[in-house]
Amino acid sequence: MPVMHLITVQMMEKYIENKYTEEIEGIYTGDTQPLFNGDIRLRDAINNNIENYLRKRFLISLGAKVDVMVTTRQNIILYPAALESDADVLNPPSRKQVATENYKLMNEGLSISVDILLERSSILVISIFIVYALLASLVFLRFYIVGSKKAVIEEIERKIEIERLQRLGGQHIDRLKILNQEKTNLASNIQKIKQNLEEYKLKTVKNEDEMINEMILLEEKMQQNIDLREELQSENEAIKEVTRRYEKEKLKSGKKSAAYGNVTKRFKALYKNLSVNNKAVDGFINLIDDMKIKAEEIIHQMDRDPAHVQVKRKVSLYKSDETVFEIVFAYGGRLYFRNSKDHKIEIMTIGTKNTQTKDIAFLETL
Repeated sequence: MPVMHLITVQMMEKYIENKYTEEIEGIYTGDTQPLFNGDIRLRDAINNNIENYLRKRFLISLGAKVDVMVTTRQNIILYPAALESDADVLNPPSRKQVATENYKLMNEGLSISVDILLERSSILVISIFIVYALLASLVFLRFYIVGSKKAVIEEIERKIEIERLQRLGGQHIDRLKILNQEKTNLASNIQKIKQNLEEYKLKTVKNEDEMINEMILLEEKMQQNIDLREELQSENEAIKEVTRRYEKEKLKSGKKSAAYGNVTKRFKALYKNLSVNNKAVDGFINLIDDMKIKAEEIIHQMDRDPAHVQVKRKVSLYKSDETVFEIVFAYGGRLYFRNSKDHKIEIMTIGTKNTQTKDIAFLETL
């Protein structure tokens, strides 16, 4: 804002200076007939015309300072007028002398110089500053409103996800209660069957095997329900843990995006002969789509046949003894790698010409 304010003031000074110069050039001599008749001196006519012109300029009242100078080719100053001597006042020249002098001065040729200065404390300059301040405030307000809306949307999405997980947890709790009730009923039935079994043993040995099998089946069913209940309890705890982690992850800053994880997994799965530094993954994600395609073409070629990859130069490091090489792709792209001890190629960082200084600084830390 200060730079724009300064440029605007300077441009306005230049514009007013050109405009006033053009307008003064058109009116400063006025009607030449009285000058050639000797009715008025050229000096007086110029002073009267310029003074009348400046009195009508509205910008002067707003703080514009105007310095006008009219001279002849012989550097005789006609405006601003100098004080006349007492001899000139007491003994004025004749009309013929005035006309001769006017003709001589105009024949020499006149030069006009106009300098405009807008006082920094003037109303005009302060008004320009206020306008830029308001524009800057509107820009900041726009960013604030957009950021506030985004934060509200994210908070609403977080609450919706938490409510969904809580509903799911409630459903599992209800299912767990049902299983507990079934367990109680099964236990009661088993107890009754055991009692009946004892009675049946007294009555007959023939039905003993059938009763035992039925009891075993009921016990197995009860065990299955117990296992299912434990599984649902574990799942419910897992849901609660996911809910807690989700809330924590929303409050934490600086976490790596899903894109970072996806790119890391993809590189590990596709390029077995390479190792990719985390710094290189960050740089790759920050590239535009076209440069990402070119960068991955280089990475693919390095994994398949590194001998055919065109290396631009060996990077000179002042604080590290590592041997690092630079590859240029897509004109502005930069890829830096080194040969690791396990005979693999390690990609250290990926960036652009604009990030080259930071990338070299990172390599100095190796």
